Amino acid sequence: MRCIQEKTIEEIIEGKELNFDGIKIDKEEYAMRIKSETDYFTISFCKGEDFNNSEFEIRIDKKGIRFERYASRPNHDHDDSQSLQTVVGDLAGRKKGELEWRSRWPYQGEGYDLFYIPFGSVKVDY
Repeated sequence: MRCIQEKTIEEIIEGKELNFDGIKIDKEEYAMRIKSETDYFTISFCKGEDFNNSEFEIRIDKKGIRFERYASRPNHDHDDSQSLQTVVGDLAGRKKGELEWRSRWPYQGEGYDLFYIPFGSVKVDY
């Protein structure tokens, strides 16, 4: 693994990004970008260095950690992205809490919501 760009800690803290290449995952080679936005930050993985079409993205904000992935659509005029969503309403054939990759944003009342893993530590008594 090597860093594609040289960045200082101050630049990263100020909302810049840090890119790496040569990340091996399941025998495939990816580039990785860590980027800080105003109210969230992302860890993106792509083949090559085109982060506009990331293969997979982990997004962290105050609600927690959520996941998105690239969806190739060869028989359509554009590709898409999908977010990992959970069933929260009554849907035929689906149980609350089930996870599903969906391209459609989870609009209120449609029975889905973004799946988050709460961020941070917890206090336990065991």
